[in-house]
Amino acid sequence: MRRAGLMGLAFSPATVGMAATSSLDTVHPKDYFPRSNMPKAVRERLANRLLGRQRITDPAFDDYYAAAAKSLSPEDDFLIVTAAPLEVNAFAHYGGLLVMMRGMWEFADNEDGLLGIVAHEMGHVKLNHFESKRKLNETISVISVPLLIAGLIAGSQEVREGIIVGGSGIITGQIYGHSRELEHEADVVGLQLLVASKRDGRQVASLLGRLSGNTNEYISTHPAPLRRAAYINDRLLGLPQFEHEDSLEFLLLREKLDTAGSVSYSLIKNKQRDINTATGRKKVALQFGVMLAADSTGNVQLANMMEEILSTHQHPFIVAARADYISRKGDIRRALAMLTTARTQNAGSAALALTQAIVMRRAGEHRQLLALHKGLPQSLKMRADILREVSLSASELKENAEANLLLTQSHIQRGEFEQAQRQIEIAERFKMDTKKLSFANKLKNDIKHEIMAMTASQQ
Repeated sequence: MRRAGLMGLAFSPATVGMAATSSLDTVHPKDYFPRSNMPKAVRERLANRLLGRQRITDPAFDDYYAAAAKSLSPEDDFLIVTAAPLEVNAFAHYGGLLVMMRGMWEFADNEDGLLGIVAHEMGHVKLNHFESKRKLNETISVISVPLLIAGLIAGSQEVREGIIVGGSGIITGQIYGHSRELEHEADVVGLQLLVASKRDGRQVASLLGRLSGNTNEYISTHPAPLRRAAYINDRLLGLPQFEHEDSLEFLLLREKLDTAGSVSYSLIKNKQRDINTATGRKKVALQFGVMLAADSTGNVQLANMMEEILSTHQHPFIVAARADYISRKGDIRRALAMLTTARTQNAGSAALALTQAIVMRRAGEHRQLLALHKGLPQSLKMRADILREVSLSASELKENAEANLLLTQSHIQRGEFEQAQRQIEIAERFKMDTKKLSFANKLKNDIKHEIMAMTASQQ
């Protein structure tokens, strides 16, 4: 899939392409990466504006991606998000924003393959390929206008058609050839990042090999998957090779995706069967998946059994899911105790922080939740989902101005600026002290600025 302003893999078999050649071994990411000053909060709004309701907002994915980004490129600041479409695709956007489609999670055989795609998208950003695309577009504009004029004023229809069709061929060749070149460059940098983080680059080549197709290579902006896989394997010769076992985080998230939405009886039975032969992390992940699936189908007995089995595991994703389940069953005190203990060891976990906010609100601990929110790290304090929970507690306490200001912030973080504008107007109907009035004015200015920026970007 191609979008204006985006660099991506477009890994659908319908978009395979022809390999391009260049001296790519001289590419060095540190020489080219344009440092971005875009604040994380702005990128969050950009992601939400770009994806809307297609964004998967599960905080466990945010926790996983934050750790993965630092592992692959510790000196840089990327924001990686997941989108719901099932197409096998990924793309990069300005400001270090990377988007992985859900289909890529399901297509990748293992974690190294998936992170190889993440590393490739990082390569686009590090090499400033957005600027390369911009310059190409300017060149195409310079070429296309004279060709169009020449075609229009030519003496005969045959000559006119020849000029226009021939010119279009030149332009098409420029676009596709340049895009393939950029994809190869991103492949090289991505491979460097992957190997440096002691991950198996062969898994990326294997993933690409499974994407081979028969589409005409000339009309694609991407190299053909099989050629691309061979290219990557060539560059792996002589480099260290690593065997990397899938992390528990990765396996748990795969189970979350597998059990999202409609869950069938056969799916649960298959997972139960696989548990009998699985070992180590895979067994734990399957038990987690069965708990989620049993909960979604109302099989309380099976869900309870899996929750009890998982009680010995203190991974943040497992604790968050168990606490949510336990609190919905009514044992809120136990859930809160679990979350409080877990957050002392994992204070930066979005999965734990959001679950604690939800459970505290369920428990009616509204005042305590407002106090908790004030002490959260900024990255968690400004999450749209946490802001919404705190807003609901403020509303329960009849602190209407505070509730509406929090909800306004939540809308801003989601990129919902028209809703934010309406929400701030509601907030202003309630009595506010000087501090809140000053904050309300700041939010109004933020909304105005964002709407102007959004309008300008659409023109």
